[in-house]
Amino acid sequence: MADIDVVNSKIESLTTEAQSLRTKIKSIANKYDVLITDDDTPETMLDKIVDEVEPKKTVRTGFKYKRCYALEMLFNNMYYINAETIGAIGIDNTYNGGNFKNYALANNTKLNAVNLNNLPVSGFNVSQYCFASCTNLENFEASDGKLGTIYGYAFDSCTKLKNVKINCSNIYDYAFNGCSALTSLTITNTTPPTLQANAFASSAIASGTATIYVPSSAVATYQAASGWSTYSSQIAPYYVPTPEEYLNISNGVCSGFTTAGQAAYDNNQITTLVFPDTVTSIANNAFENKTRLATVYFPASITSIGSSAFNGCSNVTKVAVSSIDDWLNTTLTNVTSSPLYYAKHIYIGGNEITSVVANNVTNIPVGAFYNCASITSISLPSTVTNISPSAFYGCSGLTGITIQATTPPTLSATNSFYDTNDCPIYVPSANVTDYQTANIWSNFASRIQAIQP
Repeated sequence: MADIDVVNSKIESLTTEAQSLRTKIKSIANKYDVLITDDDTPETMLDKIVDEVEPKKTVRTGFKYKRCYALEMLFNNMYYINAETIGAIGIDNTYNGGNFKNYALANNTKLNAVNLNNLPVSGFNVSQYCFASCTNLENFEASDGKLGTIYGYAFDSCTKLKNVKINCSNIYDYAFNGCSALTSLTITNTTPPTLQANAFASSAIASGTATIYVPSSAVATYQAASGWSTYSSQIAPYYVPTPEEYLNISNGVCSGFTTAGQAAYDNNQITTLVFPDTVTSIANNAFENKTRLATVYFPASITSIGSSAFNGCSNVTKVAVSSIDDWLNTTLTNVTSSPLYYAKHIYIGGNEITSVVANNVTNIPVGAFYNCASITSISLPSTVTNISPSAFYGCSGLTGITIQATTPPTLSATNSFYDTNDCPIYVPSANVTDYQTANIWSNFASRIQAIQP
């Protein structure tokens, strides 16, 4: 075949593939009444779908979309791929079952956490290679009883996967192959899932360095069950202390716990903290190095957080607060070290916030929003007079910071705005020069702009 024929054949093939892609995207757009035109490129189409489908889907079913980079059908009526975090996957309430496709989210290096609880489906399965080579995936949870089978190589080579919490029927060979960082596998079933012999090949479980947590009443059952008996010495009970028990923590020492609760605290099994509103302070070192702790709820009653209270809690990714003003004015009134040093997501009323709007504050405390990469915008009122060190350090998703104060707030450290995506800092137009020349603010002079009318 002549060279020109090879080229023409290739062009024809690519044209067919492109048309197929356009057709697929159009079908998704039509489903959600997203207006697209023949002049739109596939990339433009996807952008429109992300802009339009996400809020519609959130309003209609309550499921969250987080930084969608592309959309593709995972299984019937489910569209959501290549996202940074999956909270609950977008799926129609009318769909009652199905599987993730093989390779559905494979090689997604942006994916950090997956929580499949509360899906309106029952008996769904995680197919082969579904999350394979998601090399930044650290946490996976599907523990509400709706998961059926985890097929072979589902998490193959997820080298940063640390914590898995599941309730399922079957775990097939090589499902967690190569999960070398796995520190804990929590299974909420009282009846052990069917386990094939090589399910944990080349993982931290196979090497004996990870713990398998199961209901306390089922420890002996798991230790004797086929497949699970191989890991008998690694099987331990998990325990969820009541909020009242947390009141007895002082300077890293617990008193008043039940025997099981004390063991849970001592053995680093606590994953969630829901402080009751009778708690007013958190002592020094209270939860230091509790590396399995993932979620913390702070009521407005807390007015003091002691030194190193959450130091080393590297798995805390979710912090829930009553309101932004309460968080800044009350909870962080006396804080020696921020509890947000590792958290990336802040929730209010069960919903993740991406825009921080403070209404009645004078001070932004130390590390108030440290490392909250999910925040895209910040608005501070005219009353703010002080911004403490590390206040917004690591808010790498920011697109803009607006400050209404006409007098530049005291800025005591340049790290308050480090790693904030070099986003614009908007201030009153009459005070741009005041900010650009003020102490420490001058380090950010090129970013300081007038608030747009």
